[in-house]
Amino acid sequence: MPTSNLPPEAMGNPEGELSAGKQLQSKVYGYSFNYRTYKPTAYQAGKPAALMIFQDGGNYTGNFKAPRVFDNVIKDGSVPVTISVYIDPACDRSKEYDTRSAKYGMMLTTELIPELLKTFDLVDDPNGWAIGGHSSGGSCAFNVAWQFPTMFHKVMTHSGSFVNLQTPGDADYINLSRPRCR
Repeated sequence: MPTSNLPPEAMGNPEGELSAGKQLQSKVYGYSFNYRTYKPTAYQAGKPAALMIFQDGGNYTGNFKAPRVFDNVIKDGSVPVTISVYIDPACDRSKEYDTRSAKYGMMLTTELIPELLKTFDLVDDPNGWAIGGHSSGGSCAFNVAWQFPTMFHKVMTHSGSFVNLQTPGDADYINLSRPRCR
């Protein structure tokens, strides 16, 4: 009988390096965001790695054990070597995550990713860049991929809160993307 609700891939401690908390001073927002990075043991400088950005980063490093999951799926060849980033909301989670605009994606693409490139070699192929989250973080991930389709081809959203929490709200995406009956 299992002793945990976690999948086997999440068991144990991460083998790679989870950074201490870092701060990104955002000019787009005018305040700082906290984030952490995970460098798996398979990462080699000079060999570009895939990129995965998680919203609500503390949930993914803590509750979901994402760094350990990455260790296991990289080892078994299910995913390429991937640098994962765990960013937390800063001042107003709902405005940052639930507003349908390019602002959050601008912060990621013009501020956070250039900062990451100072430390890591990342693929420049949008098929190797992913973004994800749950609840409002999932809605945010979808919004970033929608606004920046040439940069993020992979999106993970679970229990996304696709509702009108901000104006304009994510419900507009539902109307734009759902199939039309004829």
